[in-house]
Amino acid sequence: MEQVKQKQKKNGFTLIELLVTLTIALVIGSIAIPGYQHSIRKGRRHMVQNQMLSLHLQQQHFYLSNQKYASEKDLTITTTKHYAVNIQQESEDDFIIVAKALASQQSGSGCDTMTINHDLIKHPKACW
Repeated sequence: MEQVKQKQKKNGFTLIELLVTLTIALVIGSIAIPGYQHSIRKGRRHMVQNQMLSLHLQQQHFYLSNQKYASEKDLTITTTKHYAVNIQQESEDDFIIVAKALASQQSGSGCDTMTINHDLIKHPKACW
């Protein structure tokens, strides 16, 4: 009878094995998640930069036709949940397109507010 008990095979994992596996998964996750979030923010930043360049082209086209830059209401500005984009004008001969990062897009990297003006000068340069 004792031989029968000894030959029974245990199925499953021990608590130590489960804890080691969980620890490894948490370490890998803590390394991978910040890199993933950085890539997502960078992709969103590139999308809003493309939108800003498109608005710049619309402004140049409007200027060629009307000898003045369009106001914000004359252009199509797409609002996203990650950036607030607007156009600031001090006169009919200049403009600044401003994109400000919203909640989840803010990273403290210095790219939270990006601008491009009528002369195609982009700020901050490190973000472009």
